[in-house]
Amino acid sequence: IEHINNINFFIKNCKRLLKKNGFIIGSTINKTLNSYLQAIVLAENILKIIPKDTHNWNKFVDHNVLQKILILNNFSKIRFQGSFYNPVTKNWRFKKSLDVNYFFSARNDS
Repeated sequence: IEHINNINFFIKNCKRLLKKNGFIIGSTINKTLNSYLQAIVLAENILKIIPKDTHNWNKFVDHNVLQKILILNNFSKIRFQGSFYNPVTKNWRFKKSLDVNYFFSARNDS
């Protein structure tokens, strides 16, 4: 989601394309200081595991903002799940905190 210019437009169109009771599932990066340090400073500039300028911190998405957009577009059963990438083991794992990467899902009720 953090690469999309108009998230509300994107969510509205996803809803339009979903069947009733269908789910949208996605992932993005939260807009926090920790996400800036990990996704841009560490991953892009220090470890260079992501090409430089892949991310723009101004486009990172606070989960509360995304939740509001989903609610305003009449989605329900909205869930968030934090995730973490370990560059040493090259594995992802779920975690409770949404401070950097997170997944989301929501049901289209109409």
